[in-house]
Amino acid sequence: MTTLLLLPCLLSLNSLLTDTQISISQPPAAFCLMVSEGVTMHCGLSEHCGDFLQRAGGAPSSPVVTVLTPSREEMASTRQATLICLVSGFYPYPVRVSWTVDGHTATGNQLDSQSVYSSDKTYSMSSTLVLSRSAWDSGEVFTCAVQHESLQAPESQTIRRSQCSPE
Repeated sequence: MTTLLLLPCLLSLNSLLTDTQISISQPPAAFCLMVSEGVTMHCGLSEHCGDFLQRAGGAPSSPVVTVLTPSREEMASTRQATLICLVSGFYPYPVRVSWTVDGHTATGNQLDSQSVYSSDKTYSMSSTLVLSRSAWDSGEVFTCAVQHESLQAPESQTIRRSQCSPE
């Protein structure tokens, strides 16, 4: 069974795994835990709400990528264009999301959510790209590309500004 535990501190791990021998190695910015029964556990630091612990198990599952276009209302009222890339159904954690505009790395403000563990034993997350109205108007092809260990090449979805509803 795959489980996700939120821990306030990595030191809490000892109280969770009493009577279990563990070894902790600490490469830069990550932890790997080996449990004596042969089950591998991964632990890493979360930027938002403490440490997470994920029991490895189950077959890798590839992400499904969906891009949502900016709303006309947003562009009219804020002079910005927000694109949202929904990434769902992937296992294990993590994925890496990148944005391009007309084949070049996007220069807008990218904000990635934390991955959320679902009842179907996969993860989901979103990436938001906020562009100025002029950056939106000068671009044509906007692509969200997702890298995951289950993929040989990034999974991507592209939208074309010319196919979006006019203002």
